[in-house]
Amino acid sequence: MSLKNLMALSARFVAIAFLFLIGFNASAELTKKDVVDLLKSHSNRWQMAETLVAESGAKKMQADAAFRPKIAIQLRQVYAKFNPIQFGGSDNLDIERAAFGTTGLVADWTLLDPLASAKKAMAGADFETSKERLKQNQTDMIALALFQFLSVQRLQQQVAVLNTTLEKSQMILKLATTKKKVGAGIPLDVSKAQSLYSLDRLKKLTAVTRLLKARHELSESLGLESIDQTLEPLVAHRIPSDKLKEALQISLNARSDLKSADIGVEQSRKLLSQSQKLILPKLTFMGEIGTTQATPLGLPLRQTTGIVGLTLTIPLESGGEIAGLRAEALTMERRATLNARQVRIEALSKVKESLEQIVAAEEAMEAADGYLQTARDEEQISTLRFKQGASNIIDYMTSHGTLASAQDAGIDAVFNYEVARLNCYRAMGSFENYFEEEKQ
Repeated sequence: MSLKNLMALSARFVAIAFLFLIGFNASAELTKKDVVDLLKSHSNRWQMAETLVAESGAKKMQADAAFRPKIAIQLRQVYAKFNPIQFGGSDNLDIERAAFGTTGLVADWTLLDPLASAKKAMAGADFETSKERLKQNQTDMIALALFQFLSVQRLQQQVAVLNTTLEKSQMILKLATTKKKVGAGIPLDVSKAQSLYSLDRLKKLTAVTRLLKARHELSESLGLESIDQTLEPLVAHRIPSDKLKEALQISLNARSDLKSADIGVEQSRKLLSQSQKLILPKLTFMGEIGTTQATPLGLPLRQTTGIVGLTLTIPLESGGEIAGLRAEALTMERRATLNARQVRIEALSKVKESLEQIVAAEEAMEAADGYLQTARDEEQISTLRFKQGASNIIDYMTSHGTLASAQDAGIDAVFNYEVARLNCYRAMGSFENYFEEEKQ
């Protein structure tokens, strides 16, 4: 490809990228706090998680209703028509008509029902654990959204660096071409410079494509059709090691998944103990007051009636319901105990891993900073030597490539540290202090 065609393609690409970035800069920069607010207000997954907890709460209300007084107005009218056939098949049939009517209030109040109590306990345990699961799910959703946010930040910064790199490689190509025209250069230098420019241009195109994809994934997680803003710059927010260790130790008593597991074990054991009863009697208060009207053979008769009493029911056979409840309670207790043990193991592992990631990421950032400073110094010296004719284009291109790699490594080091910090707060089970830390 000739230099003229290469320049034309580059111009078209820059124009497209310019329009692309204008769309991104339509409003203020998007911050991490903005992302979390958008997640809570627009994400379908966030709202669906809250809906599932509300559904569990509705089931708990239904189970609780078994022990609440119930009052109803009862209107009942029964008509009976008698047409007895006399023995012997006589056609002489006696027709009688009777009407019975009752109007009044009826009430019942379950005072004791171990079966209903067990179901109420199950619904209550499910509701409490679902609330804790909601907190954990929301923490995971925040972590995912912030990770996607960091990914867009990194790519956004890489594109900005590649813009500068592409301008520098374009300048190298122009210098090599100019030297060749005046007889101070060789064709190989021009060829090398063209290859460098093409490679840098390809890197930028690839980075822009990845940036578009990352922005789309972030907007999808937030429940938005698109994101119009650019993101705030990628910056490392360091955590003091002593404060970090203290916070991680405290988190082991505050994680929602650990609380949920402990609640599950406690409730399942209560349910198992309750289900071991051999006899499940049911005691109900019942009452009725109203007017009864009976008109046998059309003779009017009206009277006021009322009844108050207790009903005791002792089931002899429940059709397998009691046995099934006991089996379910035993299974729930085993599952809850194993789950609590596994959750605690995973929590300890995540806390330990997050500490190791923070330490390693800090060391990597320090190494990347040193590498970047050395590459910048080398590139400045190489540029000066090349312009003065003291070195060839190969040395200049090598220092240019080294600087580009160092800049990319620096961006990745900051990104990896922020991801480690993100995983740290996820291990703690809460992002309560995450944004406060960035203000310091």
